Amino acid sequence: MVVQPSKLKIVKKQWLEISTPAFLGKGKVGETYLAEKEPAIGRKLTVSYASISGDPQKQNINLRFRITKYEGNAFQTEVLGLELQSASLKRFVRKGRTKIEDSFLVKSKDNLTLRVKPFIVMRNNTGGTVRAILVKVIKDFLTTEIAKKEFELLVKELVNRQFQKAISNALKKISPAAIAEIRSLSIVEDKKKGAEVVKAAVEETKTEPVEVTAAEA
Repeated sequence: MVVQPSKLKIVKKQWLEISTPAFLGKGKVGETYLAEKEPAIGRKLTVSYASISGDPQKQNINLRFRITKYEGNAFQTEVLGLELQSASLKRFVRKGRTKIEDSFLVKSKDNLTLRVKPFIVMRNNTGGTVRAILVKVIKDFLTTEIAKKEFELLVKELVNRQFQKAISNALKKISPAAIAEIRSLSIVEDKKKGAEVVKAAVEETKTEPVEVTAAEA
């Protein structure tokens, strides 16, 4: 009697690359060790921009990504937000300087709702009246300027420090700033819609595990 070899499902893991979006140069975010691709879809990760750009001066910038699909031999991602490390901001806060922090929602040109958190340190100490004016100027400026830009362009200008210069210039007429930063910028997601997008991406990416017979194993 001939015994037929039974089929076993052998899960073969491999290292798969994770790539940045095109506007960040399709750089390498990292790698993940998986047997199947779909479990990675929707996964979020935070990476220092220095490791992507190769510029050590950018190590205080963290970018938050979400894996969206597998394409072109790598996982593709989208940027969800940007955040500065707190330690990099503390050195600018000194006695005799006014610190201004805020948090509010704005709309980008591509109709995304964003949570923006400016971090401003003035060169001198300012009184309550001037401070109130500065808070309004900052909020009005960011609301107006972000409405003119798509989210990806805004992130690119922030990591290249172009947008921060525009904030400083807007404040010069009232009082010069020692530092003008966006401490945090993030997309405010519609959780239900986001879940549907991830589910669709998983279905599209699904792959069957490799099957081999017991004899082959």
